[in-house]
Amino acid sequence: MNYRLDLETLLHMLNQSTGILETDAVRIPGVRGRCRVHLRIVNGTMSNCAITDERGAVLSSQEVAFKRIQHLVLEWRYMETPSPREESPLLREEILRRQPIPVRPIWLRRIRQVNPQEFQTWPRLYRSVFSLTANPITIERIMSVIGSDQRPETIQEVIYVLVQRGFLRVENEPHPNFFT
Repeated sequence: MNYRLDLETLLHMLNQSTGILETDAVRIPGVRGRCRVHLRIVNGTMSNCAITDERGAVLSSQEVAFKRIQHLVLEWRYMETPSPREESPLLREEILRRQPIPVRPIWLRRIRQVNPQEFQTWPRLYRSVFSLTANPITIERIMSVIGSDQRPETIQEVIYVLVQRGFLRVENEPHPNFFT
């Protein structure tokens, strides 16, 4: 079934349904370029939500993704699936393959400074990523700031090199004093 509604209205309409909602969106606030939105609905409640780029890389997930799309009127495709109790192992595998797995944000924190002369010799993308880490920042945020100019794989490679060289540290949460 196809629907052209905002997500809150559609979820209200689907009440106790279980299935998958997808849409190809041209523009979503806070997301650069074309993207897709994937939602898993279980008994009328969202259990998984992700925004991916055209290559399938997760740009935003769960609550962050939901907040970006909840009031937008989009063209939704809905495919009803059995409730989790009734799913066959093959169907469950197909659903998992189509749905991105939600991932906790990965934070980067600068742990070492670089002298200005050396910094000027770095390629522009390295300087950009390093500059964005003046405060703890998620990899997702770095991708959204730089993303339209560079491929995600290239940005990930730069992050990897900066971590390996000891300039950045990967953490599961921002520094404890970050929000105070």
